[in-house]
Amino acid sequence: MPFRTLGTYAIFIKAKLSDVKLLNILLMLGTGVAFSTCRGDLRPVTAPTYNFFIQNNSADTFKYSFNILPDTSILNNIQSVLIYPGQLSKIYFPTLDLPDFKTTGTIEIFLFNIDTLQKYPWQTVMSKYLITKRYDLTYDSIMATNSVIKYP
Repeated sequence: MPFRTLGTYAIFIKAKLSDVKLLNILLMLGTGVAFSTCRGDLRPVTAPTYNFFIQNNSADTFKYSFNILPDTSILNNIQSVLIYPGQLSKIYFPTLDLPDFKTTGTIEIFLFNIDTLQKYPWQTVMSKYLITKRYDLTYDSIMATNSVIKYP
């Protein structure tokens, strides 16, 4: 009798293992079907931006910061883009930061000499207004210059 009980128990285990295998197969098939019907673009999504250029006609290297009028404070959002001497450099602003820019908005762009940023702490740059150039620009004023902001 003990052998038959063990045999019955072994059959019960085999049935359970086959159920698990069957479940795994069905799960894999279902996942495959789900992914095969997905026709969407799986590339990363990036936020849209306004793209402009700064033509640096000087011998200095700059970084830039921006803000939206009527707020005239200088934010510590200095971008990592270096604007090299004698070069045309692409700058960009997320459209989410400038919701009304095309219609009624004005953007402030601050140019900072890289030497100034390396020499002074940010608090000193702000309190002494150590900017090289400030631009107050509308979308139309930038478009009128073919998206190129010139310095000087």
